Amino acid sequence: MKIIWINGSINAGKSTIAAALHSKIRKSVNIELDHLRHFAENDKLESIAEYIIKDALELAKKWSQRGYLPILTWPLIGDDGIMFEYAEKIGLEPIVVNLVPQKDSIKRNRGGRELTEWEMSRIDYMYENNVHKPKFGTSINNTHQTVDETLAEVMKFISNFVKPYL
Repeated sequence: MKIIWINGSINAGKSTIAAALHSKIRKSVNIELDHLRHFAENDKLESIAEYIIKDALELAKKWSQRGYLPILTWPLIGDDGIMFEYAEKIGLEPIVVNLVPQKDSIKRNRGGRELTEWEMSRIDYMYENNVHKPKFGTSINNTHQTVDETLAEVMKFISNFVKPYL
């Protein structure tokens, strides 16, 4: 059972690309881990991140068993063994797409989104911990790309995995 995992820093375009993929792939579900984060928003992220990842993977497994291709979005930092280990344990194979725009470009407000002070410091933290230099999946520098250009690169990479869902 395959899943698509869109990785990248805050404001890298994960949600936008996941929504665009979801609209292109007929039998897909878009699982935003940020929605799970809000279940316990009074707790520190570090104390619940593992629960969020595991819960999202369990949800993805259920949808995969129903014949859908799950698309998940959440930043992975370092080797993020938790996600890969748990995915393997429950029989999922993550296909990881890393969106790695230049840091200065994602620290700018885009569209209607205004980054909070916490988000700005979290972007610094993620880049200090090499979210932009992942050791897995394929990486796309979408600094100067349109959504359609990034989507085309993503589709090219995942095309062999998504054929049954088109």
